[in-house]
Amino acid sequence: MEKELKSTKPFVVFQFLVVQPNEHQIEDVKKLGKEIGVDDVWFKTAQIYDYENDPNNLIPTREEYSRYKKTPQGTRFKGKMQNQCWRLWHDPVITWDGLVAPCCFDKDAQYRMGNLRNESFRDIWKKW
Repeated sequence: MEKELKSTKPFVVFQFLVVQPNEHQIEDVKKLGKEIGVDDVWFKTAQIYDYENDPNNLIPTREEYSRYKKTPQGTRFKGKMQNQCWRLWHDPVITWDGLVAPCCFDKDAQYRMGNLRNESFRDIWKKW
């Protein structure tokens, strides 16, 4: 619809969480993004809670899609741990069941702002 209206908003992003079992689908996801007409496709790295052991083999083999690096001393986190969220208030998340959370690090929407089953996104966002 935005293309029909010659508008740049909303900017629709298709996010794909890359884990070892699906990393072979990256090219298919790019193709799907073009087919459905999203503005961009983003490949996200997964947060693995037990990354030292990775019991479910979720850490991708392609390092560019992994938050972790395997070393002779074990698996380590590649980034810096910060006690802040720079995405807060400009990258809200809508979960599969309609919950709205202000940050993608709130995986379970514990700090939910609202529920799209009960009210519009605009109304939820305006309250905050």
